[in-house]
Amino acid sequence: MRWRSWRTSDPPLAAARSGLRVRAPLAILRGERTWEPLDREVLAPRGTNVTDGSSMTILSSGGGSDTGPTISVVVPTWNEAPWLPVLLNRLEQCPSVAEVIVADHGSVDGTRDIAIVHGCTVVEGGRPAVGRNAGAAVATSELILFVDADVALTSREVRDILAAFVADPRCSLVHLRLVPATRRRFVRLCYWVVHLYAAVGAKLRAHQGSAPLICVRREVFLAVEGFDERVTAAEDVDLIRRVRKKCGGVTYLHDTRLTISARRLEVESLPIYVGKCIMWAALRALGFRFSIWPYSWTAYPDEVALNDEMIAYVRSPVSVSSAG
Repeated sequence: MRWRSWRTSDPPLAAARSGLRVRAPLAILRGERTWEPLDREVLAPRGTNVTDGSSMTILSSGGGSDTGPTISVVVPTWNEAPWLPVLLNRLEQCPSVAEVIVADHGSVDGTRDIAIVHGCTVVEGGRPAVGRNAGAAVATSELILFVDADVALTSREVRDILAAFVADPRCSLVHLRLVPATRRRFVRLCYWVVHLYAAVGAKLRAHQGSAPLICVRREVFLAVEGFDERVTAAEDVDLIRRVRKKCGGVTYLHDTRLTISARRLEVESLPIYVGKCIMWAALRALGFRFSIWPYSWTAYPDEVALNDEMIAYVRSPVSVSSAG
């Protein structure tokens, strides 16, 4: 049985859950790993059936799901050659993913070629909001999943997202808890605060939070007229707010942890970036479109990919803990 924990040395799931809220910040400050081992299916060869030995459904690669809704995945890109193949390889292991649409912003590092080789639909992109809207315009599935290229998505997260929509027909949008793949303690503590902020907002039915992954029903996305391209920073937070106000049904899966890269902090000062994020979150919560300090979408230098702990982590051997 696979189990989840803040720590690598914790006992099985029941004990981990019992002390999760107390240990979480302490584990961060002690420098212990707070992201989870990836499922084995994300590194398995294409066409291989994978199971963890429990009662979970056996997974197989392929294009489509026999039951339930399918997903169109939209990935905005700009020179994402080091990160994109890792994401696309995982998406190929998700039976419910019907298509992957890459909205490219004029990449010059082979990003488009990578997308084509993997069978993706490639459209012209732009800034993140522009690219996401362009991808959604050609999406054909009931659910549209917007995901950044530096996200360590696995079929486990996709299953949890689909389960939320199937369990509640009123569910309109799903976003997940974010865990950075880094050993920098202050960065992990910042993301824990983001999680706390999102969890409290969800409890108060005032959903907020940054979302490098958002899954939304197609009709809901059209009802709110997609991402607001006038918003130059935190357009994902703005979308969550507008969906909550107009349609309701926003779901925050706080038990589903999504590992993401902390690469942004390799090219920007941590205190300054944290300050900007707080400012953007406050402005979006109040319904303002302006950003004061616009977001600068960066094409990351090669050395950032070489030092990215997320890439190194997902390519390392996977260990799956078991109880008993």
